Amino acid sequence: MTALRVTARLLRAGKSIDWLSFALLLIAVWKRDPVAGALGLVARYFAFRVAFDAHVFDDLAEGRMTIEEFDDCGLVPPKKRGRPVADRCRGAMRLITILGILTAAQAIVLIVNQ
Repeated sequence: MTALRVTARLLRAGKSIDWLSFALLLIAVWKRDPVAGALGLVARYFAFRVAFDAHVFDDLAEGRMTIEEFDDCGLVPPKKRGRPVADRCRGAMRLITILGILTAAQAIVLIVNQ
């Protein structure tokens, strides 16, 4: 349960990256920068996934839902059902890493295209 709780907290901390990415998206729209705008839109998707996973991991850690119940909800592809907790935590970490990379790419594109 500790891994689930730590993962949930890390994912919730990703909200800071989400806010930065959203601010960069607004700047990209204002500057009419299509590349930074596209990166920002993709980042919005990953920000949604990070926020959703934060809630799921929190529910799992607090016992409000079991892994089997989550797997049965229909959101998990059949080949990923029954995965160990460590694999699920690594997958969630990958999401936040991707969000961070997209946000950094947005910033770089906006700086380079000044």
